[in-house]
Amino acid sequence: MNLRLHKFFGFLLLLLLSHAGLKAQNIVTIGTGTVQVSNTTYPAPYGNFYWGARHQFLILASEITAAGGAPGFITSLAFDVATVQGVALSDFTIGIGATTQTGFTTANGFIAPVTNVFTTASYTETLGWNTHLFSTNFLWDGTSNIIIETCFNNSAWTSNAVVNMTATPFNASIWYRADAAGVCANPLITDVSVNRPNMQLGMLPLSGRDARVASLVSPVTLSVGANTVTTRVQNMAADPIASVDIAYQLDNNPPVVENNISITPPITAGQSYNHTFVT
Repeated sequence: MNLRLHKFFGFLLLLLLSHAGLKAQNIVTIGTGTVQVSNTTYPAPYGNFYWGARHQFLILASEITAAGGAPGFITSLAFDVATVQGVALSDFTIGIGATTQTGFTTANGFIAPVTNVFTTASYTETLGWNTHLFSTNFLWDGTSNIIIETCFNNSAWTSNAVVNMTATPFNASIWYRADAAGVCANPLITDVSVNRPNMQLGMLPLSGRDARVASLVSPVTLSVGANTVTTRVQNMAADPIASVDIAYQLDNNPPVVENNISITPPITAGQSYNHTFVT
C-alpha cells in the first residue's frame, strides 16, 4: 500500500511503497512543565550568559517507560525553547550514557562516560522544539537510567535562551559554566537543580522496518524537457532495509513505479540512500 506520502515539489509527487505492519519512530516527551528561569540563570542548555556551559540531565528509565518509550534506539533529542536569545553556540555537542545513579550531587559531579551522538560547529536555537538528529544512534536497554550531556564554548557572553522545564523529585540537572576556554572538558561543578529541561526523545523499536522519503534531491526546479528524479530514502526503524518499492507522479500522469530496488549495503537505523529513477 502507499504507506507514506512525503513530498510535494511543484507538481511532482513522491511516494514510498511498502507493506503494512511496519513499526515507526516514536517521539517520547519527558517533562511537560512550564517552569522557566531567567535569561541569566541555569540550567540552560542554550545558555550563553557565560562563554561556555556544560550540562548533564538525568532521565530515569521509569520516566521513559511511563512516557511510552520501549527498549530500542534513541535517534534524536529536542529542547523546548520559550524565549529565544539568538546567539550562535560554538561547537555544540550532545552525548548520552547509561547509569544506575538516581540523582546528581555536587560531590559526585558529572557522570562518565557518555558517547558523543551530535556535533555541530555552530547552533542557534529557535522558538519551540529544537530537534537534533543524531549521527550515531544510542541503544537503550529499557532498564538503565540515561544521562544527556550538552556543551558548547564561545569566546564571549550574552544571555541565555530560556527553555521550558519540569521540577523533578530529585536533582536532575548539573552544570558548569565559566568565562573561559576548555569548559567542555572541565570536571568542575557550578551547581545542581531539581529543574530539568523538557525533552523529546526520538526512539526506534528494537525490531521492525519503516522507511520514508526524506527529501527530493533533484530536480531542484522543474523545467520543460527531461528532468532526472533523485530521492533520498531514510530508514526510520531498527532493522536494516535492503530493498524498497518507490514511485513518483507528475501532474495527473500515470505514476512511475520502480519495484524491489536493491540497496547495497542495506541502510541501517537512521541512515539514508539516494535513488535515481531510470525514467
